[in-house]
Amino acid sequence: MNRIWKYQDQATIKYLSDKEIDRFFASVKKGKYAKRDSCLFHLMISYGLRESEAISIRMEDINLDPNDPQILIRRVKQRNKKNGRFYDLSKENYIRVKSWIKARDKWAGEKSDFLFITQKSRRKYDRMSTDCLYGLVKKHGKDASISEIYPHMFRHTTGARLARAGLNAFTIQRRLGHSNVVSSQLYVDLAGPDRKAEDERCEEAIEF
Repeated sequence: MNRIWKYQDQATIKYLSDKEIDRFFASVKKGKYAKRDSCLFHLMISYGLRESEAISIRMEDINLDPNDPQILIRRVKQRNKKNGRFYDLSKENYIRVKSWIKARDKWAGEKSDFLFITQKSRRKYDRMSTDCLYGLVKKHGKDASISEIYPHMFRHTTGARLARAGLNAFTIQRRLGHSNVVSSQLYVDLAGPDRKAEDERCEEAIEF
């Protein structure tokens, strides 16, 4: 069952458990477009991508130089590099992206500028739409017995996992591309792995 946090009655953060993630990707692997969807959702959860950022990745934003593979994520309507953030592709994500691009080219994908495409007609392919992304999440979520799942949960899952691993708010801010570190600190406050231990140390420090 996925977790829900409510913080000061102002923010609700819903994220996927490890078991739910495993079940979700098990469904993806069995899907008709497994290479595309595996690449898409792994990038979303690896880098905490917003749904609009994920479907807006262009082919020009990817560097598959095996010595320094990178991906550039830009905020929508901010297409210059100053408003984007670079990520080094892990070995696993490098393989996923390369494998998907190879399959993508067989779809006549070279006619589209975007990394993630869908078939609009028999010979026409175009960028994946927001509706399509939501539909994919719902489909795989249903197959994985996950209720009330939506794309932004992947971003929350990234933040929760980073905080649980003990990473600080500034590191989470860089990873998620938050404009304000306060948003990142929320994950630390709610998911930090040593919260109980820290509270005990505070008590020891002020005890007299």
